Amino acid sequence: MTSIAPGLALDFGTSHTVAVLARADGRVEPLLFDASPLLSSAVFAGTDGRLLVGRDADRSARADPARYEPNPKRRLDEGTLLLGDAEIGVVDACAAVLRRVREEAARTLGGSAPARTVLTCPAGWGPQRRGVLSAAASAAGLTGVELVSEPVAAAAYFTTVLGHQVRHGDAIVVYDFGGGTFDVSVVRRTGDDAWDVAAADGLDVGGVDLDAAVVDWARRTVRPDDPTWQRLLAPQSPADRRHRRHLWDDARAAKEQLSRGTTADLAVPVLDVDAHLTRSEYETFAQPWLERTVRLTRDTIAASKVPADRLTGVFLVGGASRTPLVATMLHRALRLAPVVIEQPELVVAHGGLVTLTGSAPTSPFTVPLTVPPVSEMPPPVAEVPPPVAEVPPPVAEVPPPVAEVPPPFTKVTDSQPDPPEAYSGAGFKEIMDEFFGTAKTRAPLRPGRNHETDVVLTKAQVREGVVVLNMNWPTLCVPCKGTGVAGGVIRGATCGTCRGSGLTGALGRRTLKVRLPAGIGDRQRVRLSGRGHPSPDPGGPAGDLFVRVLVDPHEGFQRQGDDYLYTLDVTGEQARSGAVVTVPTTTGTVEIRLPKDIPDGRTMRVPDRGARPGGALLVTIRIR
Repeated sequence: MTSIAPGLALDFGTSHTVAVLARADGRVEPLLFDASPLLSSAVFAGTDGRLLVGRDADRSARADPARYEPNPKRRLDEGTLLLGDAEIGVVDACAAVLRRVREEAARTLGGSAPARTVLTCPAGWGPQRRGVLSAAASAAGLTGVELVSEPVAAAAYFTTVLGHQVRHGDAIVVYDFGGGTFDVSVVRRTGDDAWDVAAADGLDVGGVDLDAAVVDWARRTVRPDDPTWQRLLAPQSPADRRHRRHLWDDARAAKEQLSRGTTADLAVPVLDVDAHLTRSEYETFAQPWLERTVRLTRDTIAASKVPADRLTGVFLVGGASRTPLVATMLHRALRLAPVVIEQPELVVAHGGLVTLTGSAPTSPFTVPLTVPPVSEMPPPVAEVPPPVAEVPPPVAEVPPPVAEVPPPFTKVTDSQPDPPEAYSGAGFKEIMDEFFGTAKTRAPLRPGRNHETDVVLTKAQVREGVVVLNMNWPTLCVPCKGTGVAGGVIRGATCGTCRGSGLTGALGRRTLKVRLPAGIGDRQRVRLSGRGHPSPDPGGPAGDLFVRVLVDPHEGFQRQGDDYLYTLDVTGEQARSGAVVTVPTTTGTVEIRLPKDIPDGRTMRVPDRGARPGGALLVTIRIR
């Protein structure tokens, strides 16, 4: 395998940036930032006019979060950012991160940075976003810049570095699960070093959502009624913001530890409690998020029109893809063993270097991990987030999360295996009857009736996702068992009691506490499998409950992706003097200081007050 020319490749990510360097002697190595290959993509506008990046930006945000932007890549379309009282161009913010990489590359080489640079970007980016990224690279002092799409870089790594054979016309699936976003692509080989992206799609789901799920588990598990939690969830003081950062850092560390082991401890600051989290518990509440990525992967494969026999591999890249459940779920769904490596977050950057010449040396961070063959994997299962538990009044337990999907609904089904003792002591005939029926052919068991209800949520409830449903519940007709047929049989005369409706007309009450996906959208439907009416047949499946979410529109907030938009009226004097004003949020109020002489229509960003973790409240100033 021939060496590639000296160069630098950068994967500018939503949450983190990774860079890989090729030396003149052919050695390839990741750049390290504070002893880590991951450089936080965050920027912080200092009061002295400097832009801090990486860990320095994260630390500074604890004291003044209004001057902090954690994900500048998400804001490429906005042109400018208002960080505190400083107006920063998006190009300048991105350039600050890229400049940090260039400086580290020059320091590592003992002189200047390489003359050639590869920048990777999502396959779906058009000329405008690519132009912004190129401008940022130029402003950062990078030279010889080439843009390569992320899935093409991953495909080059898959074949050239790992040595997998992909014939012309065959394709691979690139499953890129990063810290802030998820992207999936089907990449077809069209030549020796040529690739075509047959289909690509993405979601605003990433490792940060799994971190948030760990934090939410702690909130539900560790003294859930303690008011101290409010200091961690919506901190107002610098000290509480530091505590919140420590909690999230420890949640991320616990998540990463569970990718290697079966248990992890999570320290909850302020409450001074250590919570013990097992991998099975983690996978229970992580599964709904992963289900979304698996569904989109299947849909993208279908959209690519690539025949099943030409699909030769599934390649997992991005730091969040190392969660063991990811490979298991993809294997079940696609019947292809995913390829996983030791450090999946380095793949795209290293693959970018490969595209310079189409070849690359092996390196110490490309050791593949083994995935068991199909014969050793469990059989395929349906898309199965954990069931949402019904809670009898007056006390309700909080169930695991329910998967969030685009309309028309999310399907939630039970998937728990039978316990080992399920058939203990049963004879051969009983076991065979259980699986295959008796000598007489049994009629299929009929499901119970479905039920649908609406629930109106405030913005705060949308953010938290916890809903207590107090529903009017139709009462089934007893003689026909809700079937509408006399005697409750499969076919027969219309029931004379209910006249075929299956209902008595009387309404009871039912209370159910569920956890919907945080940030669920208006008019989105969620399907709770098995939470409808009971089956008319003993042992038959219950019906389903459909919940349609209606978000209360009367709070002055509008939703835009993960963010909320709000218009704040201020006086001319407040605008001129740079006054401190109070802004309502979905979780209370916050105070912000206006920049002096702020113009009408200017938008200010209040971090972590959006529709879900990582989102913001964008406050537009209207001068009256």
